[in-house]
Amino acid sequence: RLKQAGVSTVVAARLDAELTESFSAVDLAAFRRRQLLRIALRDLLGYATLAETTAEISAVADAILEVALRRVTQRITGSIAPVAHFTVVALGKLGARELNYSSDIDLMFLYEAPHTAERARKLATELTALLSAYTAEGVCYRVDLRLRPDGKLGEVALPLEAALHYYRTRARDWELQMLIKGRCSAGDPDLARRFFEAVDPLTYSTTLDFSAVEAVSETRLRIQEKARARQK
Repeated sequence: RLKQAGVSTVVAARLDAELTESFSAVDLAAFRRRQLLRIALRDLLGYATLAETTAEISAVADAILEVALRRVTQRITGSIAPVAHFTVVALGKLGARELNYSSDIDLMFLYEAPHTAERARKLATELTALLSAYTAEGVCYRVDLRLRPDGKLGEVALPLEAALHYYRTRARDWELQMLIKGRCSAGDPDLARRFFEAVDPLTYSTTLDFSAVEAVSETRLRIQEKARARQK
């Protein structure tokens, strides 16, 4: 679940070398486009499997997130040290390393002291704005934060203990199950490791709540009914 070396490290180094101190959202979007063209060429020529392609697209996203977070952190804090006590958790397709060419990225931001709530929110907000800005090169990524605790009503960045309290006391079954695909995409890997070590027992716990099973069955029936209706 922690960041993996390899493709993402190489891509991150390449991006870091290209960016100037005054980099902008258009630089990130242009870099992503070039990387996707490279991946698409290998894909079309049959040099990569589907799993390899989606993993490489995901690695590009990890690299862009890592470099962008480090640059935003430097701009806000003035520190050039590796980002500490702030982590970007990838969920959904990015978490599973299954991004396709047009996927959005589902993220959750966690932090702990010495970051304050104000500074953590600023980091998360500026990073999100940078990645999702419309530019002449298109959008780098559509960032979706709705899978975080409390969804749209939740804080954009959460302290570790507050996130753990949510998952221990108020999270719904699907929110816990969603974390199975979660992993660290950028930032402090130790913070992400401690988060997942704490929530794993909740994620994989068994339950005799048959109402949840019935709800899934009802949803499946509604999907099947809609599919049959479209075929008529």
